[in-house]
Amino acid sequence: MATLLRMPEIAAAMTEAVIQEWKVAENATFTAGDTLAEIETDKAVIDFEADTDGIVLRLLAEAGVTIDVGAPIAVIGDTDEAGADVDALLVSLGVTDSTTTAAAGAFAQAPDQAGAVVPPDDTVVSVGAQGRIAPGPAVAGSGRAPAENPAAAGWAAPAGGNAAGSEANGPAPHRIFASPLARKMARESGLDLSTLTGTGPGGRIVRSDIDAALRHSTSAASEAPPAPALATNPPTETSPGVTPGTGPWTDEPHTRLRRAVAARLTQSKQQVPHFYLRRTARIDALLALRTQLNAAATTRISVNDLVVKAAVLAHRRVPAMNVIWTDDALRRYDDIDVSVAIAGDKGLVTPVIRAAQRLSISELSTTVKDFVARAGTGKLKQQELEGGSFSVTNLGMYGIDDFGAIINPPQSAILAVGAGRRTPAVDTHPDGTETLTIATTLQLTLSVDHRAVDGALAAQWFTALITTLENPLQILL
Repeated sequence: MATLLRMPEIAAAMTEAVIQEWKVAENATFTAGDTLAEIETDKAVIDFEADTDGIVLRLLAEAGVTIDVGAPIAVIGDTDEAGADVDALLVSLGVTDSTTTAAAGAFAQAPDQAGAVVPPDDTVVSVGAQGRIAPGPAVAGSGRAPAENPAAAGWAAPAGGNAAGSEANGPAPHRIFASPLARKMARESGLDLSTLTGTGPGGRIVRSDIDAALRHSTSAASEAPPAPALATNPPTETSPGVTPGTGPWTDEPHTRLRRAVAARLTQSKQQVPHFYLRRTARIDALLALRTQLNAAATTRISVNDLVVKAAVLAHRRVPAMNVIWTDDALRRYDDIDVSVAIAGDKGLVTPVIRAAQRLSISELSTTVKDFVARAGTGKLKQQELEGGSFSVTNLGMYGIDDFGAIINPPQSAILAVGAGRRTPAVDTHPDGTETLTIATTLQLTLSVDHRAVDGALAAQWFTALITTLENPLQILL
């Protein structure tokens, strides 16, 4: 029986997502477990798998467009329904009514450059959470109202008339064919769609046309001659008539991940009362242990792996640190779930090592390496990016000595790790004498949410961490 495939709620409180790529085509059959589409959330790209066997009767959503959770994205059916009247099915499923059935049937005739089948923009453009495709100049899949600028929204008024199209003011505007993504990009960048020529099917304006127009405007700005100086301020040898600090630039649109990270960290810095503790650890013994481990282990252990493991042990010894703040209570965890910060091409991600207290150092290292590999390809799972009470972030490999990190909410603390340096140090002997020596030291900064953890408690935890790092055999116990 034909049913609607809807945008799933992959993460709690998620309201929208983007179909990054369809993995099936119309009239293609699939089996349970096959990937139907790659869906991009704020932080991850998820493989959306089929629950049962079936066939794709029609794709209702375009790749690259933001879709509301619960909105219909495809019509699927049993394999024996191949060749069914999909227009009639759309009416029976409540997606379209009889007046828009013909327009919905045009989906199959308008593939975009990305290969996804999309509706013609002059009839079917808005997919809301109720699953009904409604005509009108809204952004597809978002349920948002049309732009205030008619040209940016895809409307153009004929010469002598206005965009309202009333009888008193002139003829009605004509519709410009543009994909929802192209229309959104045009609105955000201030481009007038009526000035562009589309290269998509039937002259439809697509994303590549917007990109080309933006590149052209940037190039034109850089090649334009400088504006003439005012007569009262003629150009001189030291003031050539060009405004200082201006020049060509390129705007790189934000990724969903970078927008999400920016929003969360802004929220954290504004709403979470941070305080910072700083300590220095001597790590010569830790480095010696690492050399011994790597000589025998099949997995190469990094200094960061050892620091993460030491932080986990500090949580075991000071369990009151293993908490997060909520509006109603202080939530205490039994397992120690710790995040590791990984810098990728698209932005920062912090996957969570679950129950890290149960992992050996080699198992922990293998887990982190797997996270790094999948972060580079965007294959981290949404559930791997949620939870945890604590994070470790390391910029020591970039030569950074010391830095303070922003807490990743709702976690209560984050440890910033700098580079190990050979520095002068003082050894105190049992008889009370002191000698000056050279030691490898590591600068550590702990950022703490003062709502969940007090300063004395954080200091106890920090002491437990330093003790473990300077007596690293404890890591193997």
